[in-house]
Amino acid sequence: MKTSYIAVITLLVGIALIIGCDTMTGPGSTGNFVLYLADAPGEFDEVNIVVERVEVHKADEGWITINNVPDTYNLLELTNGVTAVLGEATLNQGKYTEIRLLIGSGSNVVLNDDTLSLAIPSGIQTGLKLVQVFDIEPDYTYELLLDFDAHRSVHELPQTGHYVLQPAYRLQPIATSGSVAGSVLPAEARAVVTVYENGEVVTTTYADENSGEFKVIHLPEGSYSFHFEGREEGYGEYMMDGVTVSVGETTVLNAVNL
Repeated sequence: MKTSYIAVITLLVGIALIIGCDTMTGPGSTGNFVLYLADAPGEFDEVNIVVERVEVHKADEGWITINNVPDTYNLLELTNGVTAVLGEATLNQGKYTEIRLLIGSGSNVVLNDDTLSLAIPSGIQTGLKLVQVFDIEPDYTYELLLDFDAHRSVHELPQTGHYVLQPAYRLQPIATSGSVAGSVLPAEARAVVTVYENGEVVTTTYADENSGEFKVIHLPEGSYSFHFEGREEGYGEYMMDGVTVSVGETTVLNAVNL
């Protein structure tokens, strides 16, 4: 009898351990997801995007809403290291494959104090779909940056006076990125900072018009070229090659004088 009693207890303990493991790693486990928005600027006064809803797609669950509070984002306020949170949520663990932004009416650009409509093809009907495969793991926060490029995304429709958004963007996991900071003098040059990798534009930003300081955030680890050019007449340009970006670090450059 004593041996049978011990065997039963051992069996129950084993079952409890198995159930406990399933609870920790099973489909009910959750992690967190945060989507940030930034912009590479263009020659506009404002680029206003009305976002009605933000969703992510999981193969076995379909589309999941992570933000259903409509808001308007002026992309040109999200430069030089400034970001906005587009959506955040607690999600079931597993693989996700897409992000979708449902766009509302009223998006526009402001140029020379004129407000002009901004059309976003399929943005209202089916949403802007951004392909990005990522995994949600238990008790871990996955942070992702959506970096629009207003200069390459906003195009004027010929002979109409209206504009259309054809998104040029990059999606970068924050955990595998680093940043670059510095200054371009004099601040009056109103410098534009363009980042290249292997001859291709990665992103741009504007130096602060008061201090000349700039920050390019969340670049993948690697080596880049930085091009600095004044937007005001009378200032030159400068190219700096071999700028190294390391994960989790901010590379600080020597001041650039134009």
